[in-house]
Amino acid sequence: PAQAGPGGLAEGFSSLHHNDERFFSVRLSVEKEIEPFQTLRLRAFYRQFAPGRAPPEHYQFLRNELSLQELHAAWPVQAEEAEQETWQATLGMCDPEELDERIREAISGERHWILTGGPPCQAYSTAGIVGNRTKANYSPETDERYLLYKEYIRVIAVHHPSVFVMENVPGLLFAKLAGQKIIESVLSGLRSPGDFAYKEFGLWPDAPQYRLFALAHGVQGIDAPAENFLVHCENYGVPQARSRIIILGFRDDIDISAFIPPPVVSATAVGKVLSSLPELRSTLSKEGDSLEKWRSVFREITPTTDWLVEAETLHGSELKHVILPAAAQLYQT
Repeated sequence: PAQAGPGGLAEGFSSLHHNDERFFSVRLSVEKEIEPFQTLRLRAFYRQFAPGRAPPEHYQFLRNELSLQELHAAWPVQAEEAEQETWQATLGMCDPEELDERIREAISGERHWILTGGPPCQAYSTAGIVGNRTKANYSPETDERYLLYKEYIRVIAVHHPSVFVMENVPGLLFAKLAGQKIIESVLSGLRSPGDFAYKEFGLWPDAPQYRLFALAHGVQGIDAPAENFLVHCENYGVPQARSRIIILGFRDDIDISAFIPPPVVSATAVGKVLSSLPELRSTLSKEGDSLEKWRSVFREITPTTDWLVEAETLHGSELKHVILPAAAQLYQT
C-alpha cells in the first residue's frame, strides 16, 4: 500500500482466503509514523502464517508475556520476511529511486498485481480542513499531504499495476488548490498516469491508460461526476455509517466485463460483529487505572453530579434515570 498507515487495506485484502491459502500476498507497505508502522510490521509478521495459525508466542506478546525481541527470536525467518515487507519512509520525500527499486523487488516481475493506498486523509478530512484554517499562514499549496496523491500516480505510471485502489475521506471531493478541485486532477491523473508523470515529474514512462470503476455505479467515463466514487460503507456490510471515496482503476488490457458493482445489503448490527469477542472492562483514560478506581468513578455519580444535572437540563430526566441505575450496577460489579 502507498502510505499504508497501520495497514487497513492490506488487512482487507489478506483476509480473503480459501482453506489455508490467502488469495493476495502483501509484498510491500510504506508508512512514515512510528506507531502505525509498528502495527504494520506486527501484522506483516502475523501474515507469514496461514490464516488462524499464528503461533502461541504471537498471543503471548499481545498479552505482554513476551517482548518483541523474544517473539522474533522464536520465529526469525518470519520476522525477517515481515521486515522486508515493511518500510518506514515518507512518500514524496524519500528517494524515488529507492522506492522504485523496492517495488520492483516486491513484485518480482509479476505482470498482475494490485496497488492500494491513497493520500493522507488528515489534509482532506473535515477536522483537518477546519483545523488548518486556524493555523497562522497556513497554505494548502505548501502542505505536502495535499500533494501526496501525485506520488501515488507516479508509482502507477512507472510500475503499471493491473488494478489500483485509491481510498480517501469524502472531503477529497471538496478540497482545492489554487481554486481548482483536487479530485479533478486526481481522476485525470489516474486515467492517464503517463501524461501526469510527464507534466508533474518530467518523466517519460511507457504507461498504460486506466479505466476507472465506482463501486456503486460501475465503469465511469471521463464526464462522470466525481461524487459517483463516494461509497456509503453501511450499504455493504460495514456496521458503521461511514462514507469513503474509493476509486478502482483497471489497466486497459484487463477485461472487466464480468466485474459489476456489488449488491447493496441490509444493515449489519454492531452487536452481531462484537458478540463473539471476549468481554473487556473499560479502562480510565486520564489517570492510572485499577478496578477500584474504575468503580469509584461510578460510585461518585449522584443525582447532583454537575454533568448529569446539565444533561438533565438539556435532554430531560429520561437520560438520568438510565445512567444512575447503570452506574450503581457497574460499581458493584
